[in-house]
Amino acid sequence: MIPTQFETWQKQIPMIDLMGVKPLYTSEYVLENQVKFEPNENEKHSVLGGSLTSACALSGWMICSGSFEKSSVSIIKQDSEFTAPVSRDFIVRVTVSPDELDVVKQKMQVRGRSSMKVTAQVFEVGSPTVAMQANMVYVIEKFKN
Repeated sequence: MIPTQFETWQKQIPMIDLMGVKPLYTSEYVLENQVKFEPNENEKHSVLGGSLTSACALSGWMICSGSFEKSSVSIIKQDSEFTAPVSRDFIVRVTVSPDELDVVKQKMQVRGRSSMKVTAQVFEVGSPTVAMQANMVYVIEKFKN
């Protein structure tokens, strides 16, 4: 994901600003976003589970969409495990294995469609402890001209 992609998505997807999502790092296999605590806080002064899940799904969508710009990307599966409450700004790190990305690229060239597995981890800013882990699957399909 390059900065102009993020800026375009900000204009097209109101959820990015409403949740307080900001890009931190991106490469071909890793994407990190920082998310604000305040707009995602529940009455128990921790982050809503739905906000954590949404931030993971959105970040996964971003890494897929950044890799396959002229394609439609849809999440079809997400399994999440919550291991600790989140009570401050947090980081979502999504990763794709190099082997997985290579297979998806090959399938996209041949079939114009594939699925991609993405892993997400959530950390509070400044903490090495994983507060949530999610495994997601996205369907990627080339736009038809």
